[in-house]
Amino acid sequence: MIPNELPSHLVEIWNIESLRVLETIQPLPPHGFISVAGVARMMGWPWWRALMRHTDRPHILDCGAAAGLAACALREGQKWVVFDGPDIQAASLQALADICEARLLRTRPPAFALGMPPYDTYRRNRLAHYFNAEAPPDSPRPERTLSRTDGSSNDAAL
Repeated sequence: MIPNELPSHLVEIWNIESLRVLETIQPLPPHGFISVAGVARMMGWPWWRALMRHTDRPHILDCGAAAGLAACALREGQKWVVFDGPDIQAASLQALADICEARLLRTRPPAFALGMPPYDTYRRNRLAHYFNAEAPPDSPRPERTLSRTDGSSNDAAL
């Protein structure tokens, strides 16, 4: 069955920690995930598949203009793929998406950009606001020690 609609809330994720930060936000409305633009070209389809095995939420792989990557992902079962390359390649990918009962998106849908870890209180609050949910309780900032080049340490916390 071809998926018809994306959830109204999409979160751009980088790694497993990005998925875990969502567990701290309650209540969560229906949501899905999208890869960071361009990261699929560097990390590949197997990376995305391994990351998404940790969730049952809808997810979109942004392949940019990489037609081969988009085709591989569709053949392997990815249900949502963004491809913004040439129209002639998009036509072939659309035919493949139809056969694979998937959706090919020609433009990237809007999503909340969570960014890279660490996920501090500010970012968790922004994420909660995006979901119109209750913000997680404040977590203490980790203390870091500055090292000097002479081998001594400075115990000032950042």
